[in-house]
Amino acid sequence: MNEEVTVIIPAYNAAKVIGDAVASIQKQTFSNWHLIIVENGSIDDTTSVCESFCQEDSRISLVHSSKGVSNARNFGLGQVKTPWFTFLDADDQLLPEALESLLKNASGQDLVIGQYTKATEAFSGKSKVYQAEQIQDYLVEALSDATKKAVVGGTLFNAQFIKDNHLRFDSDLAHAEDSVFMLTCLKNARAFTVVDTPVYQYTYSADSATRSAGSKLVMGFTGAIEQVYKLCQGESAEVINASYLFALTQFLIISVNGLFNNSATLKEQVEQAKEALNQPVYVQALAKIDLRPVPRSKRMMLQLLKQKNWLLYGLACRGKAWLNQRKG
Repeated sequence: MNEEVTVIIPAYNAAKVIGDAVASIQKQTFSNWHLIIVENGSIDDTTSVCESFCQEDSRISLVHSSKGVSNARNFGLGQVKTPWFTFLDADDQLLPEALESLLKNASGQDLVIGQYTKATEAFSGKSKVYQAEQIQDYLVEALSDATKKAVVGGTLFNAQFIKDNHLRFDSDLAHAEDSVFMLTCLKNARAFTVVDTPVYQYTYSADSATRSAGSKLVMGFTGAIEQVYKLCQGESAEVINASYLFALTQFLIISVNGLFNNSATLKEQVEQAKEALNQPVYVQALAKIDLRPVPRSKRMMLQLLKQKNWLLYGLACRGKAWLNQRKG
């Protein structure tokens, strides 16, 4: 494993957290890496903090892009000169053997997908190659569980594959731009490997946009959902059905973390949720989705929406929000 790999960190107002991210790269068991930090419009000390990293370690470079995580990631992509690259958010970390684990499965692959750390889940350490018809199967999985399987963190990308297919993040998308990028990569891939090994440590943030907003945020996902629908046109019935689940999962997540997790009355929250669900992308998904293959926990919530049982739906969302806060 002598091939080099680039790590791209978009950094916006990250002065207080990026040190741990950089340290996690410096602790890698695979040392032939290059780190590109893409500062994008920060108004704190991010630039000066990152300049000190560059002075201390020649493998680290700092560049600047226009504001926005998609602009930063795209700018970083343009700087990659290694055969492989991966992304790391400024407030997250890579586990020590992350790059080594991904690279040893990279030969002949367009992507190598690792796992997020989960305290309650055991990992087998096994790997599985997806190609030809099997890619459709994983695409269904990724659409059905996008928050875990349609994210760029923990994935190693073949730089030539990305270049050949002209793949970039859509800077016009307000939300879920990483899911759209990842799903597009999966659809275009000839072969990729999924490694059942934890490589990425996600940092929970109470300030996340999906945990603090209402109906406007739900509507803000429509652009990404429209792109996912377009991406899935002409695919199998299973993939198309999974695209509807992708759309409604976004609604469920923001219902729990935003719409029904604020100081408004239940009646006010329900009215906000009704307004949000009236968007065409959600109306289409709710009308056309086949709930039979949907996991039971999601299926029950979606059945409440189909039945327009807003009282039980709202109470269920409030209960889930309370449990999430307890886990906190």
